[in-house]
Amino acid sequence: MPPQLCKRWMLFTTIAACTLFISLSIISNPTLPKQAGLEKDLVKGGSVVYDDHNIPAKDEEKFMTFYPHSGLHNQRLSLINAALIAKSLNRTLIIPEANIATATFWKDSSDLPHKLDACPELVTAHRKMEKELGQRVHLPSECFDYRKYIPISFDDAFDLSPLTNIGVRYSMRNNMHHSYFQGTPLNIPYDETNRTLVYEIPDYQRYSYRIYYSEHDNQPLQNFERRLDLIELQRRSEKLIIFNSLFGSNRLALDSENTETKKYLQQSIKITHPVVDSRADKVIAQLGGERRYISAHIRSGDGMFKEHIVDTIDQIVSKLSDAVDMENDTTDSVTWQELRKLQLARSTSSIATLLERCVQLQLQRGKVTTLFMATDSHHPREDPNMRALFDQFVCAFTLSDFPDIIPSINVKSPRDNRTDISSLLIPLVDASIASAGNDFVGTPKSTFSGYVKNRQLAMTRFLSDGV
Repeated sequence: MPPQLCKRWMLFTTIAACTLFISLSIISNPTLPKQAGLEKDLVKGGSVVYDDHNIPAKDEEKFMTFYPHSGLHNQRLSLINAALIAKSLNRTLIIPEANIATATFWKDSSDLPHKLDACPELVTAHRKMEKELGQRVHLPSECFDYRKYIPISFDDAFDLSPLTNIGVRYSMRNNMHHSYFQGTPLNIPYDETNRTLVYEIPDYQRYSYRIYYSEHDNQPLQNFERRLDLIELQRRSEKLIIFNSLFGSNRLALDSENTETKKYLQQSIKITHPVVDSRADKVIAQLGGERRYISAHIRSGDGMFKEHIVDTIDQIVSKLSDAVDMENDTTDSVTWQELRKLQLARSTSSIATLLERCVQLQLQRGKVTTLFMATDSHHPREDPNMRALFDQFVCAFTLSDFPDIIPSINVKSPRDNRTDISSLLIPLVDASIASAGNDFVGTPKSTFSGYVKNRQLAMTRFLSDGV
């Protein structure tokens, strides 16, 4: 090895070793307190960068926050749960950063805060080392699920005005370091006195606690381990309450009033981003306009969704057939054969012609109903799992059938103006297009599908109100 490269390699090895030692100490140190404490930040050394949403410095102000994990729409669900709790507790909600990239795993409250504090910087240092050395370098397993972690502010991806509409005070957290709370107006120190200022709710199972709005509510725990009554939290005097995880559609056992508020937030907190909106609007127009087509979501690429893809496709085909009244289809054979020939050609020009003809025939419905399919399949028209859908619906299209859209998405992260997040916005475009359909069939247990369905319900309510 040349002397210059040798020196460089030794320098990076030393830095990496120090960073790894410090970071893993934070992640795995069993002596760190698990209850009601913000541990000393060994990585940042107390330095804090503030965003534009400074927390109000009011002595009487009380706060709460939570830690994000899993996919983006799961994080959105956690945010909705957090907003409902914050409203009921009359606390300002400190909204953490959202991870827009590959999902990270749930970890318990002795682990997740430390991973969020240490892993992003460790991964960044790891990437720089690989680039400098020009070769792959082993990433510690403790931070493996953060290797594609890309944080952004929640309000860079979603419209949060509905929180204000229901009376929730909130501020945006712009980093996940332990030191964040020391520098904000909360001024929570790194010593034993913080135990009187912070109440951290123990969370040692994926579904640790279900929060009940009424102490007289006898709803079952379902898959949760224990009951936590809201009145207990209302009695807490600490300045800050920290929830580890608030994920789960049944996390809150709500009363009737808050059930309606939750529905409002589910339907109203929508994806909003200038590039996402403009690209989605362009595709919607080519599909004939809002509510002039139907939509579906087919998730097939990972976990249980990949395992059950055959059953999922069968269910979606059946539900879509009912939605378009396939039994009473009146499509003549000449038209069908014409469209089928264009579909099977699979060229850019043939698909463009197919779309034009399908939009012309939209009022006919049945077999020629225009269908937009949001999917994580990389090549939908060549995917054998998707074949049944294309066979049944000749006017089925996916985002890949609009070749000018994806290349036109060129966006850097607003956090650093360097990290390319273009590919991460594609699912958001997919969701926005699917949400504008007249009817929708989703993938069971998918929070992406849940988001689209709620947006469609919001549109239905919007139109029924005559707005």
